[in-house]
Amino acid sequence: MADVEELIDLVVRETGKSEEEIRDMMEKRKEATHGLLSDYGAIYAVAKEFGIGLDSEKTVITKLSDVEAQRAFNVVGRVRAVYPRRTFDRKDGSKGKFASIILVDDSGERRLILWDNNAEIERNISKGDTIMARNVYGKKGLNNEIELHATALTNIAINPKLDIKLPEIEENLVKINDLKKDMNSVDLICRVSSYYPATEFNRPDGSVGLRASFIAEDESGRIRVVLWDEAARFKLNNGDFIRIENAYTREGLNQELELQAGNRSRIVHTDKTLKLPPLESEKDLRISEITPNVSNLSTIGRVL
Repeated sequence: MADVEELIDLVVRETGKSEEEIRDMMEKRKEATHGLLSDYGAIYAVAKEFGIGLDSEKTVITKLSDVEAQRAFNVVGRVRAVYPRRTFDRKDGSKGKFASIILVDDSGERRLILWDNNAEIERNISKGDTIMARNVYGKKGLNNEIELHATALTNIAINPKLDIKLPEIEENLVKINDLKKDMNSVDLICRVSSYYPATEFNRPDGSVGLRASFIAEDESGRIRVVLWDEAARFKLNNGDFIRIENAYTREGLNQELELQAGNRSRIVHTDKTLKLPPLESEKDLRISEITPNVSNLSTIGRVL
């Protein structure tokens, strides 16, 4: 039998967690049993929570191209795309949620759908991450394409230490001045300026939509960004640096180019900064003081 240190090292490699995190989880389980659980028992309990069988020699990994419907698999892949969490109404009236990611390995790619609690993992996943998913279920989706589904029995590890070669994902960030009409799958990093909070509107079919907007800035220029529905719920403040993924361009009012983020778009805060001058503070102007090309202003008036 392997000693405790070897088992801890195995769990660290398999989960991508730090040794400190694993040891902390072990201590909490020992405290919960008032000291009756040994170090061996604690590491086995932690491993079980992550779906790791310490008695087995090796986890069998299936190539993405070999995944079949109606069976469970363990897979490893690189994240090519991330689609944000969305909510839906179940038949029993309860709320469900899901997110999805596109995984690639040297054999192909598959969509991995994250259901309910697993959908929360989406906020911690970035393009280029390595994902190890144990006990995911193969199922036919749209156009009879095989998809992977992560359920309550699935364990997902982000960036585990594995000796598996995966395709590299090139980051293709666009600068604002390179945006053109009818572009899709746009990724960019920008600073938020002149944020306009979400407001509701009525669609022709009678449903209620949500819309927010802001002016995005990078070193190359500025553009209005329009956020629809779920994307409009994302909390933003002037001066935030964010990453927008899977956006698209359209012509807005006065045929001006806009960047739009819908239900397939994702917005995340980023630690990356841009070489931009300090954000101008909002100007309080009288109506008579407003001139062309003045931005980031506020005013008060009476509607006649």
